[in-house]
Amino acid sequence: MAFKLPLSVPLRFLSIILHIVITSIILMYRQWNVKGCSFISNEEDLKLKDDQFIIALSFIIGFTSFEVISLIFGLSLYSNLQNFLSASFHFSGFVASLFLLFGRSCSDLIWIIFGVCCFVPLTTEIVTIFRICFDLKNTNNFEIKNFKINPTKNQFINLNINSLN
Repeated sequence: MAFKLPLSVPLRFLSIILHIVITSIILMYRQWNVKGCSFISNEEDLKLKDDQFIIALSFIIGFTSFEVISLIFGLSLYSNLQNFLSASFHFSGFVASLFLLFGRSCSDLIWIIFGVCCFVPLTTEIVTIFRICFDLKNTNNFEIKNFKINPTKNQFINLNINSLN
């Protein structure tokens, strides 16, 4: 009997990978968005805005990489709610990042994309991992009681398996 993954798992994986790819592309061509801010007048402001943009993009890549690693290791693989939330937020982040890239808008929009489309799924991922690890730590699924071997009768093993729940 093989395990069957829900359909949301490949959808989640694809949306996370799309979000990482578009974020990497934005990181390579970040000068378009940094220069798209109309209020930048001198080189110091341009350098500061570029540094802020690099920091935001690095956070997005790091947080989504953490989600990919936890998905690959199976920490939240069978949590359908987490799969749906992560896939929807990351696909929304992918679409918003596409608008950021092709619209050449100001780089301040990346912080909104980071907060909504990256930080929220990371928070729910961490909560899901803690919930799963806490449940596994405090749950002993089965306990074997009354283990007897009675050779006089034709009973070989008498097991009574009770659940602790």
